[in-house]
Amino acid sequence: MNVTEARANVKTGALQTDSFTDSEVDYAIQVTCNDFCNYTGVLITTDTVTIAADATTVSLAGGDFSTQEFRPAFFENARIGNKGVKRVDYDWVRRRLEAYPNKKGRPEYIGFEDISIAAGSHIYPTADVSYTLSVTWHPRFQDYTIGSDHSVELAIPERYIHRALWEGCAAMLVYGEATNNPWPTTGWQRYLAYREEVRRMAPMTAGLPKPNPYTLTDQPTAAAPTQPEPATAQG
Repeated sequence: MNVTEARANVKTGALQTDSFTDSEVDYAIQVTCNDFCNYTGVLITTDTVTIAADATTVSLAGGDFSTQEFRPAFFENARIGNKGVKRVDYDWVRRRLEAYPNKKGRPEYIGFEDISIAAGSHIYPTADVSYTLSVTWHPRFQDYTIGSDHSVELAIPERYIHRALWEGCAAMLVYGEATNNPWPTTGWQRYLAYREEVRRMAPMTAGLPKPNPYTLTDQPTAAAPTQPEPATAQG
């Protein structure tokens, strides 16, 4: 579905009025679709990055990771070849690197130092040679120029976007003024129920935090190796 079709879906279909400008509709589309993508994880992509030999870190802050705003909250999985790289707590990785500075091999674990950026991603063990890391994650909804870009194709698949537009965007437009927001309305509640329905469709959202935003204290962590931590490891 392109932008022109989405506008018609909202104005002619859901609202049955042409009283809203294209720009007003576009703002509602951007707000609703960003919320829909962030909550449901329906957009999913895989990008690669090189792990250098002898590296203990890998940056997921360039290329599409940057333009599509990668955040650890939207990490799904990672692998090197056909071998998985498990996501664990950053401090767990750091302690292993301190305790076993000479251990090298194919990285098996990754931890994110910061919840908002991924430039400080640490891996364990230290890479013995160069590797290609494939990361599957959920990108954000795309930008487009408000009021123009009529032919831009929206990234959300058509099987999901129609109800988001009909219920979410319509409620946002009708009740989106500063003195009368959409949250208490039945239209917005229908959108929230649909958003939750889509979110529960496995396996697309398997790695997305549910229901709270990602934090270092409540993130799901992979099981740690059974080897006990050395007494000399620093916390």
